[in-house]
Amino acid sequence: MRMIFRSQLRDDLMPSLSVERWLALATAGDSQARFHLGKIFSCGLGVHQDYKQAIYWFQLAAEQGHDDAQFSLGLAYHLGLGGYKDAQKASEWYQKAAEQGHAEAQFQLGRLYTFSDLRNDALAVEWFLCAAKQDHSSAQFKLGWMYHLGMGVEQSDRQAFHWFILAAEQDHAGAQASLGEMYKHGWGVEQDDVAAQDWFYRARTMHYP
Repeated sequence: MRMIFRSQLRDDLMPSLSVERWLALATAGDSQARFHLGKIFSCGLGVHQDYKQAIYWFQLAAEQGHDDAQFSLGLAYHLGLGGYKDAQKASEWYQKAAEQGHAEAQFQLGRLYTFSDLRNDALAVEWFLCAAKQDHSSAQFKLGWMYHLGMGVEQSDRQAFHWFILAAEQDHAGAQASLGEMYKHGWGVEQDDVAAQDWFYRARTMHYP
């Protein structure tokens, strides 16, 4: 999950400005500049990596309603970056971004409700569904498993198959392997050994274990 910070720091979103220029804009109240400063400090781009400074700037931008900053602040609390691990605060900031349609925040909120002390399978399904409808492949994969296991939702292998195939068609290796199992055992689809082997092969080509 720590790589999410770097993966989101795309060149097209980072105009070539000096840290001093970003700082001037951020100090003047620019929410986008504050968000970028948070990214700069979290990744150590041209500065000493400093999660506390990153959280400071994310917080300022998040309080201005910047959805990426809200998500990043939630992720920082989720991971405990800078020593501030707090599942409740993570959920609050994820939700603010998620309610603005931020797909990754919706997905991470679903994960938080699945794998933390805040566990609530029904809420996890709700947020995975929101992200899945935005073609978030990992959310589609997780939703498939929620249906397959009957976690927070009525068990349905047909629904599981539906979400697995949407994720698999986006080259999600876990979903491809899961489809192989669905076809192998005839779960939610007519049993088909040839189709099963095809999906297992696709998963292997994606280096799935």
